[in-house]
Amino acid sequence: MDKEIFLVEELENRLAIEAVQYMHKVDELWETNKFEPTYFDTYITGPLYGEFIQAIYDRIKPLNSHEANRFLTLSVAQFKTHTPERREKDFILNYWHTKWYPNAMDDNVSEHDEKYAKHVWRHYTNHFHLYKDAAEKGLEDFKAGLLGSQPAQVKTNGTMTEPLKYEAFNHYLNQFKYNYPYRTAVFDFKFSMRDYLDYFKTEILDNIIILNKDDRKAYLNKLKYELENKKQYAYTTQETIDEWLAKYNVESEEAIRAGKKDNELYTILTSEPPEFEDEFAENFNRDTHGIQTDFYNYYYGFYLDTAIAFIIEQINEHNPLQSLSSNGSQAQQPVQATTPKLKVNITVPQLAYLFKMLNDVKPEIFDIEAKTELSNFIAANFITKATEKEGIKPKSVYNLFSDTDKKVANYWVDILKKMLEDARKV
Repeated sequence: MDKEIFLVEELENRLAIEAVQYMHKVDELWETNKFEPTYFDTYITGPLYGEFIQAIYDRIKPLNSHEANRFLTLSVAQFKTHTPERREKDFILNYWHTKWYPNAMDDNVSEHDEKYAKHVWRHYTNHFHLYKDAAEKGLEDFKAGLLGSQPAQVKTNGTMTEPLKYEAFNHYLNQFKYNYPYRTAVFDFKFSMRDYLDYFKTEILDNIIILNKDDRKAYLNKLKYELENKKQYAYTTQETIDEWLAKYNVESEEAIRAGKKDNELYTILTSEPPEFEDEFAENFNRDTHGIQTDFYNYYYGFYLDTAIAFIIEQINEHNPLQSLSSNGSQAQQPVQATTPKLKVNITVPQLAYLFKMLNDVKPEIFDIEAKTELSNFIAANFITKATEKEGIKPKSVYNLFSDTDKKVANYWVDILKKMLEDARKV
């Protein structure tokens, strides 16, 4: 008789399969597929998490109430026995035998494969709680009668409508548990947060659709309030980051990845926080702790501000009579503009980078409290050939401030050199 498989073991099996397939792409298709250290962090919190949520419903759909309750109850219990700490060796063997299937292999895992499997498992360990919470919520929803032949729904005022979702928000908020690097590399945090933010924004927009007009502001204010409570822990300024960049001869924060081969900053920011004994190694860089802490906290504040700015944008859009400024205070109603927008012969990314450079100059040129003021100004006063019909979106500009393409930066190199030559002739 085959052993019955519950949600945790299904999850481990799916992760092992993905680990094998990803390594195959890297090994066999190395010219077009480079190994990305943060791949599994993104995969586990994105596609795999979505598959898992759907799997809960799919597994109980054909079962009767008694069978479904039994399956979910035992699955939740398994999350307490099959913790990452207890299952690491099992997963390494799972990956090993999956890799060689259908060939029968002994359990002598190669050193390279064991190291790789541990890398995958470390990312799984960091996000294990997400799956545990999802399974527990699935059981609660089932007992409440929300899981049946159709996806979960609630009845309101005689009509059927979907309940609000908070999975992406709770996950996003949970990332601010630590305002310093705790068992994760700084760049892992940065690029994971970029993906988490996309999921969070999508969830907000989905919830707004099902809310009536009067309830939208209350919902959005709730999210804004909880995020703003974390802002007190964000202390790293741009000035601090600029000091580190200057010390390691890096032009900008975006340029860290561009010169990663010979860039010690990149090595430090892509490495996990050192263990205590590592700090006594002969070649240990004494700046490591300060760099990792400052950059992590800088991104911590950045992704809080970005999320809050998006929420305020939604509040303003859906409550135009009570619009807020980027810092959440009441804003004066805008006056209808009579001055036409200035058309420029460059792209939006090039325009955004120009203003970013001006904003990064020390001493500061712009007297602004947040970058959203700058992105709103650009959107309100400029137009490009590609945006003549729909205009420039403020949030697109805001995102470009932190996600610059190297080609965009290179575009300005020759122009800035020419401007500098002209200035010297005056």
